[in-house]
Amino acid sequence: LFSIVMCAFPFVNNACHLHSSTFNPIHQGHPIIQFGPYKSLERMRERGFKTFDKWWDESYDEIKNDWKRLKAVMDILLEVSKKSTTELFDMYVDMKDVLQHNIDVMRNYSIDKELKYRIYEQ
Repeated sequence: LFSIVMCAFPFVNNACHLHSSTFNPIHQGHPIIQFGPYKSLERMRERGFKTFDKWWDESYDEIKNDWKRLKAVMDILLEVSKKSTTELFDMYVDMKDVLQHNIDVMRNYSIDKELKYRIYEQ
């Protein structure tokens, strides 16, 4: 029901925050708990994705120290792993609008538009 994502280059500031390791679970309709570079969830939200702060604490995204951020992600995984199958399923059902939103963001993503923006506007 959930994907635990280890982003590419999680210890490198300003590294590529969005990678197939993130996109694949989103495309499959999975909620993600993601260990990535500092503020990687913020970068996702800037690109129109919704994250899962309603269901677990995503303040780990604000932790600059990489090892402390990893520890915070592991703590969330431990907390989620203690939930019953029924609790997890109910949580998943409650997420359906966020999951569909993220799928829609991916389906409507324009490589041509995004690349031109990155090249010409930044």
